[in-house]
Amino acid sequence: MRRKFVENVLSQANDSNKVKVNLELKEMIQRAYVEGRLWTTNWMAQRIPSLHGSALPPPTTSYASAIGATSSNGMQPSPQQPGKRKKNNQASKKPAQQKKSKGFTVDDDEDMRLKRAKRFEGGPSYSAYTNAAPASMPMKANKWINKGNINQPDPNVIDWDQYTIVGVSTSLEKQYLRLTSAPDPATIRPLPVLKKTLDHLKRKWRQDRDYNYICDQFKSLRQDLTVQRIKNDFTVQVYEIHARLALENGDLGEYNQCAANLQPLYQLNLNGNETEFISYQILYLCYSRNWSAANILTGLLSNEKKEVHEIQHALKVRSSLVTNNYHLFFKLYNESPNMSAYIIDAFIERERLKALIMITKAYIKIPLSFVAKELKLDSATAAKELLKLFGAVGCFDKTAVGVTHNGVPPDQDKVLLCKDVHSILLNQVSRYVKVDIKGQV
Repeated sequence: MRRKFVENVLSQANDSNKVKVNLELKEMIQRAYVEGRLWTTNWMAQRIPSLHGSALPPPTTSYASAIGATSSNGMQPSPQQPGKRKKNNQASKKPAQQKKSKGFTVDDDEDMRLKRAKRFEGGPSYSAYTNAAPASMPMKANKWINKGNINQPDPNVIDWDQYTIVGVSTSLEKQYLRLTSAPDPATIRPLPVLKKTLDHLKRKWRQDRDYNYICDQFKSLRQDLTVQRIKNDFTVQVYEIHARLALENGDLGEYNQCAANLQPLYQLNLNGNETEFISYQILYLCYSRNWSAANILTGLLSNEKKEVHEIQHALKVRSSLVTNNYHLFFKLYNESPNMSAYIIDAFIERERLKALIMITKAYIKIPLSFVAKELKLDSATAAKELLKLFGAVGCFDKTAVGVTHNGVPPDQDKVLLCKDVHSILLNQVSRYVKVDIKGQV
């Protein structure tokens, strides 16, 4: 509810009051934290002074109240009887160093007015009140409030960064459940238990190969790391293993969640396989066709990292896709290092369709065996099945010469009629207009 309240407040702010709204919002949360009612306050019933009118008592003294409201002649006396107004107006035209009335005294001397104004500059104001941390606020809590993480939180849990807890649970297995309240240390596993859990999950994966179960357990493990704010080499190891398992099982959404959390961990100079996952990220951006992000990532790479084999390979794949060099692309596909092929598998069918469209536009007739070789398919039969998937059935030259079986030539001897196939393939492009990027951050 607190997060929804913050979002509602920030959405109502505009350029003119945004800074003041932020200060008032921060002060309100600080006060609730110090008073121990962070989780008991009905946040949706709270009001921000800058948006809903001041909730603080007005200052007892101010420069405006001392000299009154300003009129066209520079000042306005206190209320008087109607009969005396004309007389007072006439008197105001006479030069004088000082004029008195029943309400107050105003000095004509500019220096005197400035001195009067300066008396209030050092006094308390609402702005100063909102900027100052409460006197009873612990230094650690104040540091967190002012420098809290405003980046995107871990998608598995609510943002619990204001807490640092140490779990006491000893269970090696725990079902993953999204947190809807403050984490209970009794259900959270400490770091030594989490290390045993990782070894246990690796054994379970080798024995059962049940990805749904293992994925659930890894998400639970990651959640325990997050709520305890554990960021070390072990954290990197957990996310890397889970990311590889997700790739192996075609779960690009879960892989992307792991990759998004690995990026800030690598920035902490923790031990891990950063170059390997940079190459995966480049290929993932090729899959999602996010060329602008791929260009930015490439520009951020140092020359040393660009010389690493797996990153070089990923950059060549990106270049082959941008230039429509399908011959180079499928060659690189066969040379994929580490687990790069698992990501390329996610969009290989799309690229084979593009290659077939270019091939059938360039040739009149072409042997099916040549198509299989260019697209790095296992056989001409596999090429025929691919054409069948795209709806290009029976588009073969019936006059082709070859050893026949019941009047039908074997697949390796079949010849594709490119003109007939080309129009059919063009109609299949719409299948790949949208990219499923579940889990994209």
